[in-house]
Amino acid sequence: DQRKSAGDNYHSNSKNSDGETGDMPCACCGISELDDVTLKKCTACQSARNCSDKCRETHRPQHKKACEKRAAEVLRDEMLFKHPKSTHLGDCPICLLLIPYDMYYPTIMSCCSKIMCNGCEVVNKKRETEERLDHRCLFCRHPEPKSQEEYDQNFMKRIEANDPVAMLFMATRKNDNTFEYLTKAAELDDAEAHYQLSNLYGSAGMDAKIKTHHLEQAAIGGHPIARYHLALDEKNSGRMERAMKHFSIAANHGHEPSLKQLKEGYAEGYISKEDFAAALRAYQDTAGDMKSQKTAETQAIQEHLRETAERVQQWPPDILEAVITMIHQAPNFDESR
Repeated sequence: DQRKSAGDNYHSNSKNSDGETGDMPCACCGISELDDVTLKKCTACQSARNCSDKCRETHRPQHKKACEKRAAEVLRDEMLFKHPKSTHLGDCPICLLLIPYDMYYPTIMSCCSKIMCNGCEVVNKKRETEERLDHRCLFCRHPEPKSQEEYDQNFMKRIEANDPVAMLFMATRKNDNTFEYLTKAAELDDAEAHYQLSNLYGSAGMDAKIKTHHLEQAAIGGHPIARYHLALDEKNSGRMERAMKHFSIAANHGHEPSLKQLKEGYAEGYISKEDFAAALRAYQDTAGDMKSQKTAETQAIQEHLRETAERVQQWPPDILEAVITMIHQAPNFDESR
């Protein structure tokens, strides 16, 4: 009876608030770890502990179902808390510099769906203009679309080839197929698509488990903002150790709000001095790279605009007036801009 009671109650009281095992007795006979008794963890779930091979074999039928569930949780956590090599945007395929995760409207090529930094695109356009060359994709050298219709056709071809970046781009066009495109892109493990779906499920008040699933998949794919929101959910649920892990990984990718959360966690004793210092150094390194990339892009764009303004000032007054009139008559003209 004592043996059965120990086995029945093991999985209900063997974990602390963060899901870790403490000083638990043998899951079969209930004996505690003593000087002459060494308890061994189950190699699959790393949860149940037994004092002998006989106890392990006796407890196996009772433990099997819980073991499989716990083993799946352990494997999931290994994936979830593994530090991604970069953010979901990765590096620019041209200059090989980090693409800042918070970049608004990075350059997406419709012909090959490559995402590149705006600085490389501006420099290339400037070179082609100066040398009187036809504008081409900087990566695959495909001619640049001459109309919005051709632009969309290129993306539709990429969608037919199961390109998640093209699906994500078309989902942002505010059409009736937004959810369908996001779902297909998420099935192809696109981190941004998972994050957008988590927002849709969250705003619609739908199943919270589905929202969390998409946040986790986005975080695994290197999405710092998705991981930040995942960390907030863990924090609000009182799972501070898991929250601090998420904040640390997001801070490593240059996410400033996550660093602020780590500072609060350090002040409250939820993260050690060594772990906080390591996260701070990683944040500073990544933030410095992001700042350098943004500065380079800004300088390239400003130089391009300055040279364009100088050329425009040399235009005859009648041509300049005609161009301004055409701009004002354009259907998408925004006077405030």
